[in-house]
Amino acid sequence: MFPPPRERMTPDLKSIITSRAVGIGLLVVVLAGLFILGCWYLKKRSGYKILRVPNAPPAYEKISSGPLPPPYSP
Repeated sequence: MFPPPRERMTPDLKSIITSRAVGIGLLVVVLAGLFILGCWYLKKRSGYKILRVPNAPPAYEKISSGPLPPPYSP
């Protein structure tokens, strides 16, 4: 699982390890770029506008259903 010590590494093994490291780094850069591009595009489209329902009441409004009970006092 772990690479052998450096003194026993052949040039072929060094190139394989280097190419894997470069490939993983490139993958991380591409995925980060896609993530940033996706966030920019979502912001450009003004966010989650599709999910908003215009006829729904605001979530912070309380529906009054009569008088409230007296406050609790110990």
